Amino acid sequence: MSIKHSLVAIIVISSLFIIGHASADDPFPAPPYASVGSVTESTTVLGMTLAIRKFESDAAIEDILQYYRELWGEGEYVESEASPWQMITSRQGDELYNVQIQYGGSRNTWGYLSISDLPGKLDSGKYQVSGGEGFPKMAGSQVINDQRSKDPGKTARTLLLYNDFSPRANATFYENHYKNKGWEAIMSQSTAPREKGYALYFRQGRQTVSITINQLDGKTSIVANEVSRGLLGR
Repeated sequence: MSIKHSLVAIIVISSLFIIGHASADDPFPAPPYASVGSVTESTTVLGMTLAIRKFESDAAIEDILQYYRELWGEGEYVESEASPWQMITSRQGDELYNVQIQYGGSRNTWGYLSISDLPGKLDSGKYQVSGGEGFPKMAGSQVINDQRSKDPGKTARTLLLYNDFSPRANATFYENHYKNKGWEAIMSQSTAPREKGYALYFRQGRQTVSITINQLDGKTSIVANEVSRGLLGR
């Protein structure tokens, strides 16, 4: 499971009842003695928008937790633990701030800082999971996940679908769809015996689509990755 998905359960539960107040100068500062880098500036997971930063610090876990306790104030945060992670979360207006930490090598600490817009969406009653709109799929396909991300120079979208058609039928469907749309087929090959798996790769200008198709427990799974470079996306 990706780090973005591991944050979702915490965000959904915590956003329902935490309301806090952060510093006006920097509403979500990094912990003490930390170096910080961006994981993703903006990504959409299960209908919510996330911004995620990774940090490394020489401070102990308890010192970092205490820093955020004092920053947000008593009663305005929730702490939880899911080994090896320790977490502290606070709602700030329409956003949810989450810190998750664990020890690294040499007893230094590292973790993630994430900001989600889920509280505002829940309050407005407009929280809905994207259902694969705009992506080609065979009739009756069920969209399990539809995740979008945006980083400098690149936008991406990852989808997971299931349906009752055979892997070969799905492969033929996507081959025909993209070829008819003028895409170049870079790869189309079987990856499992008896036509139970396929890998497809298409390109059109600065856009690419890779599709992995497999049969599992009588169902066919389709994982698709769309990437647009230097564009706003499809």
